[in-house]
Amino acid sequence: MQFCFYLLAGANNNNHKPAKDGQGNAALFGNPMGIALWSDQYIVVCDNDYNNHYYSIRVVNS
Repeated sequence: MQFCFYLLAGANNNNHKPAKDGQGNAALFGNPMGIALWSDQYIVVCDNDYNNHYYSIRVVNS
């Protein structure tokens, strides 16, 4: 079995505090903990702002 990984948003480094909305490298996840597909256009991510109990549902699209 082969897997492919792609950077969806943000910089390619450790988790960020705080998470930040934005486009491309400006978008930063805090502590993503779940992912789902929403139709064929969107990826939905459950994000925790670095374990401080502020949860967000974030939508990633092209």
